[in-house]
Amino acid sequence: MAKRGAELYFAGPPSNRSALPEICFEKLFTLSWSPRSRVHLPLYWGALKRSLKGLVGSLKPDLIHAHNIFAARLCHELGLRMIYDDHEYWPLELKALRNYSSKSGLIKAYLSYLASRWSKALIDKVPVIAASHTVAQEYSRYGRAFLVPNFPNELETRLMGRRMKPHDLLSCVAIEKDFPAAAPFRDTSGFLDIFSNTKSMRVTLIGPSRSLIHNLVNPRINPLGYLSHTEMLRELCRHHVGIIPWKPHWFHKYCNPNKAYQYAHAGLVVVVPYTMQPVIEALGKDLCLAFRGFQELRELLRDLSGDVKYALKLGREIKEHAREKLVWEPYEDIIQEAYEAASSTVRRVYSQ
Repeated sequence: MAKRGAELYFAGPPSNRSALPEICFEKLFTLSWSPRSRVHLPLYWGALKRSLKGLVGSLKPDLIHAHNIFAARLCHELGLRMIYDDHEYWPLELKALRNYSSKSGLIKAYLSYLASRWSKALIDKVPVIAASHTVAQEYSRYGRAFLVPNFPNELETRLMGRRMKPHDLLSCVAIEKDFPAAAPFRDTSGFLDIFSNTKSMRVTLIGPSRSLIHNLVNPRINPLGYLSHTEMLRELCRHHVGIIPWKPHWFHKYCNPNKAYQYAHAGLVVVVPYTMQPVIEALGKDLCLAFRGFQELRELLRDLSGDVKYALKLGREIKEHAREKLVWEPYEDIIQEAYEAASSTVRRVYSQ
């Protein structure tokens, strides 16, 4: 939208972790998001609602890009013109998170109830952007849905540059902060055991706390902690294999994580659970390696470690495919089309 001359503003919780807002937005505004407002407690939800109402009253935006179910519900209650960007497929994700055996589980169950109810209220009233074709198909049954996958853009691919990959042993990388897993569909338990008692391969972890991983005392595991977006993109190019280290789960059918395509553009062999249908279809079964369990993943990696030259060759093929097919720019027109569809929805109401 910046390319088309739009003025862009960001409103949300404060964050220092990305340079992206400084590049893209005219100004950043902080809203009073909190866990209590997210669970729709009247006092905190009301404060958040007043904060957004005041902001849109002064900016008078033509359109709001609501990036999750909570923002979408807020805009819906205020009668604002918006598009709903459901990257996570919130109704089902929160359903997958439900666990009635703990206090946090009860909260997630309540959020699951809210997300399902709110989604049904929105689904036929506003256009939806989805990151995977499976989610887009679900929404298309009831309203207008636009597919915009999590592919890297030209700036990201330029930032990657060229890096030397080792030729003596298989070097793997995983972008993953959850050790242990915070969600059942991101279960990593047992993944790091793959790199015990092996001299032919190693893994670099981007995301989790260094102190957490150092407690394992495994020289084949290299934790880098949190990296900036640019640092992360450049680090990927030093490895042979990019892994999404999650045990297979039914919710993966709706997941399309951008790390898979960052791996591909860095020239890595992409390895995912066999349940991650959107990624496997985007890369192609010949280029994307899938596993049914961590024992199978161990065997797959051992095979690759026995022929590092093959891993390098496959990585080059994947990178060529990614640069030709898995890029962001062709979807800019789809976003424009989605925004135009949103312009015909409910008129903005600032006086409520």
